[in-house]
Amino acid sequence: LSAMSLMIMHGRDSFLMLQHVAVDVQKSGGKCHAFIEKYKADEAQFKLSVSDRETVSSSTSSSQALVKCNASLEAIAKQSAQTKILQSHRSYHALLEDKDGKFFAVNFDLPIPLQVMSSTKMDVYLQCVQRSALPVADIAKAFDRHYRLCTTDGDSVVAASLRG
Repeated sequence: LSAMSLMIMHGRDSFLMLQHVAVDVQKSGGKCHAFIEKYKADEAQFKLSVSDRETVSSSTSSSQALVKCNASLEAIAKQSAQTKILQSHRSYHALLEDKDGKFFAVNFDLPIPLQVMSSTKMDVYLQCVQRSALPVADIAKAFDRHYRLCTTDGDSVVAASLRG
């Protein structure tokens, strides 16, 4: 691996580029050795407040009778609750070899927004994991080895959801 070069990228466009790189390496007589998916997740509880404001304007036909009383009516509703938030991170790594025997790696991270969870049950974790996953089945077939790694805070429910 002394002649190894490294490409680091970010986002879904990087995944598309990796697909093209793998195809080009194979067509040129190179090898796709390993494809690694890494997933890290942890949930945290936050107190979120939601505010909703409704305004009835005097210009609507249903409020014509209220024009003399008030120019507009306003209702504000506020709600606060403990909410579970899933913080997760995905990264993908590929080890390839060109036709001259030189190894190179392609690495990229996939930014994942925070996800609100209704509970910390296995099926909810699975939905969150699937929502942020990339369709890697086709690209993984191009590699000799495919690894899926999962890191959590010791919550066995996360690992169980990834196993299916």
